[in-house]
Amino acid sequence: MRMRLLLALALAAEGVLCHQDPLDSPLNQLMQAEDRRGSTEADILTLRDGPKAEGSSLRRAAVRALGRLERADLLPDILPLLEDADASVRAAATIAVAQALSRGPGGAGFEPLRVSMTTDPDASVAGAAATSIGRLRYADNEAARQAEAALLGSAQEGLALLATSDLVRPEAGERIAQLLGIARGLEALFRLRPDLTAPPETFDLWVELAALGRDDANDPWRAQVRFLAVSAMVNARAELTDELLLALQRDPHVGVRRLAAGVIGSTRDYGSLLVARALQDSEGRVRYELLRTLSRRVPERGACSRLLAGLRDAVAAVRLLTIDALAGCDGAIATLERIASNIEAANEADWHEPAHALVALATMNTALARPHAESAGHHPTWQMRMYAAHAATASGWVDLLRLLAADEQANVASIAIPGLSAAAGHGGDELYLNALASDDGQLLMAAAAALTGGEQAVGEQAVEQLLAALQRVTALERETSRDPRRALLEAIGSLGSADQAEAVGAYLRDFDPVIANTAADVLEQWTGRRPSPDPQPLPPSPFPSAAEIEDIEEIRAVVRMQSGDEFALRLYPFDAPSNAARFVRLAREGYFDGLTFHRVVPNFVIQGGSPGANEFAGDGPYTRDEITDRSHRRGTVGISTRGRDTGDAQIFVNLIDNVRLDFNYTIFAEVIEGMDAVEAILEGTLIDTVLIERAQYR
Repeated sequence: MRMRLLLALALAAEGVLCHQDPLDSPLNQLMQAEDRRGSTEADILTLRDGPKAEGSSLRRAAVRALGRLERADLLPDILPLLEDADASVRAAATIAVAQALSRGPGGAGFEPLRVSMTTDPDASVAGAAATSIGRLRYADNEAARQAEAALLGSAQEGLALLATSDLVRPEAGERIAQLLGIARGLEALFRLRPDLTAPPETFDLWVELAALGRDDANDPWRAQVRFLAVSAMVNARAELTDELLLALQRDPHVGVRRLAAGVIGSTRDYGSLLVARALQDSEGRVRYELLRTLSRRVPERGACSRLLAGLRDAVAAVRLLTIDALAGCDGAIATLERIASNIEAANEADWHEPAHALVALATMNTALARPHAESAGHHPTWQMRMYAAHAATASGWVDLLRLLAADEQANVASIAIPGLSAAAGHGGDELYLNALASDDGQLLMAAAAALTGGEQAVGEQAVEQLLAALQRVTALERETSRDPRRALLEAIGSLGSADQAEAVGAYLRDFDPVIANTAADVLEQWTGRRPSPDPQPLPPSPFPSAAEIEDIEEIRAVVRMQSGDEFALRLYPFDAPSNAARFVRLAREGYFDGLTFHRVVPNFVIQGGSPGANEFAGDGPYTRDEITDRSHRRGTVGISTRGRDTGDAQIFVNLIDNVRLDFNYTIFAEVIEGMDAVEAILEGTLIDTVLIERAQYR
């Protein structure tokens, strides 16, 4: 209640309240118009009027919303806010400029952003403008060079001011914020334009930024500047000397050492001091990165001996990586067979190493791998059977693939079917047709692809069953069924004919415009004429009320594993109201209870919350992307999508600073306790429950 009262008073002072609940009306109307993606003229008018409001909170929310629509035609509504009296509004406007231009040429945004970066008196605005300059899509390298020169000049000025001996502490903090924005801009510029090479003056700047505050392990902002500078060097494929790499290995920021380890593993001799130091780093993330890059060089003499050290690592992810990498080492066959021999004794908690060893062994010696694959194919843990399907695919074992293609667990069958299709073609059609009885999206996609692969031997029966599957899944009215339904329609288009035009024509009015357009494509393929789709969208999900948003601001979510480990999240409902509200609602309903983290990519993300334990099963309606300038730093929690505005309640936790995800995926929460528990999660780890608790944040 205290936060609600304070916000109400702040909005009242800005003259944005009416007689209703203080958070309902202007601000809530803006957020709802944005959530509907400005789908009506009234919504667009609401958003365009927002920047004219007297209250800076409304102007800030409005300009952010205009940017999040990602429409270049709204740029004229955004640009005036670059000169707003309130610095926070100006900063939001600089981010909105780049977001509005994110789907096309960005040249129109460069000059106004350059002016903001070089003339705005507020360092946070200048830094935000620098970040956006780096994100713009430039027509050619000449335009990108202009952006680079502007960023370089501002960085040099900022460093010079920071070095001023009489700079007081608050001013120093402002300069660090500005340098952080510039570093983000340079990192993005060279990541998004891999053909751009760094001239000596830019490289020298990166070296200077990479040393900023290195002796102070307790300064996270300077550490982030260093990390971004090294990231930019890596993006630009700059040549790093041994002296520089040694300095980076001594950095207190794990991310800097991780990046250095990646360069060392890719470019340095296996016996070098740099490799030895990285192998001895106290952080598993650093050791993992070294071995990950070394594994790409397995055919080179000496690589395998270095990799073997990873089998004794204390971190499970490092051991699993090592097992996978040993598939290229002839001398490791006995080691892999020894690990794979533990398959029968493995249980739900310790299946990972023998399963990975089986797949690695299958690529090297099928005779030795086969008996272990048989054991895995009948194992009670379905993930073990799924890895048996991977091994069978690698070895072309048709009989085992047929067994696993009929597995009751959809994730097992969906791996086996593509393998069977590759090995036996349409010899497995009966199994593919049987799979069409499932409602699992991933399995339906696998079956549809197998039925249409190679020389098509199936007939009318397949088309009838594909249509029946499409009709059955469509009746569920789940927006998140888009991918499998599109796969089914495309298979119908490939195997069917104009005889099915009436059945397919019904989907011209589907609730999903993508499906309606796919139906039109199929009919055009059959008839030579493309009808006009007329999609009929489902009613939108209710937008959270002001009271709900405020309530979420004062809670925390505790994700408890069945192992007993747990981690706690702070949610950001004003950044991502729709996604935060859905997460809380589903948690309270018990939706996540018993689900898994099905995707674990060390030094990237863990992903979970799927009822099907795969990428293609989630909550029914889509939520919209709610992009902010918050960076995907380690511990932030985002919403998994398969394209814009396709959130399905699956979540991911960033295991490292994933700046390449910035401005593309919604962040709705952050881990505030238990990051060690997050690190311990392996593929298939089960969620016991997600508890919603009251919290006090200062």
